Amino acid sequence: MTTPVPPLRAARLAKNLSLRAVAQLADVDPGHLSKVERGESQLSVESLYRLAVVLEFDDLVEQLAPCINTDASTEVWGIPSDALADADGPLRLARAAAENRATAPISAEVIARLRALRRIRKVSAQVLAERMTAAGYPIKRSVIANLESGRRAEVSVDHLVAAAEALGTTAEAILSGPMPTCPTCKGEPPTGFTCNTCGANGAEGGEDRA
Repeated sequence: MTTPVPPLRAARLAKNLSLRAVAQLADVDPGHLSKVERGESQLSVESLYRLAVVLEFDDLVEQLAPCINTDASTEVWGIPSDALADADGPLRLARAAAENRATAPISAEVIARLRALRRIRKVSAQVLAERMTAAGYPIKRSVIANLESGRRAEVSVDHLVAAAEALGTTAEAILSGPMPTCPTCKGEPPTGFTCNTCGANGAEGGEDRA
């Protein structure tokens, strides 16, 4: 199972940036980033996006962009972001990181896409957990249920890759492709009805409360 995490340490050293500086720019704990660089820990999708911005992995930023909340922070290190518009080096990177700091919805979007695809393909949470475990990512059904219900807020990159493969697609397709849409109800079953294909429930305003 291949995880799409770029060579962070090599890219960081190539830009002559310390681990602590990159961690501060990307709003990641330095100790956690050190473990990630050594392959001892996982990154959340949110953290991966911020690191991709700071280290200028443009292709990865583009893949993650459809899931991003583009609301910008107004300052970084106490400096208004407008004042950094023409800055070079770390300050320019700091501005980029500040403008892309509002990434909380990334995991929620990824989870929603995985959940929609799971339902469309009629794969139960238990079967998905079994497939992911068999592929080398041990996980319990309860973890998937907690993610889909919002009781857990962040999804790791490894989870994304394993779940995508278990559902017959790729992490790239989940991140940059359109939201999976049920061919029967188009994501909007009538109020009071449950779609037999994807399991979505019709509710007030067309929301899925399943």
